[in-house]
Amino acid sequence: MADQTRPSKLEELRRAVRDKEHELSELNLMLADYHTECSRLIRELCWLQAQLRDAEEAASSAPEP
Repeated sequence: MADQTRPSKLEELRRAVRDKEHELSELNLMLADYHTECSRLIRELCWLQAQLRDAEEAASSAPEP
């Protein structure tokens, strides 16, 4: 009886390993996308902060009507 369950258990473990490897691969892709998006948002935020700073300086140095 043990001989019959052994191949089945081995296949079950192989399948579980493949499934986890696949999950890990998908997670790595999601993390790469996350880091790319995070970097893009940081660049946009820095650009917007610089634009705001420039606009505030221009407004404060403009003569009042």
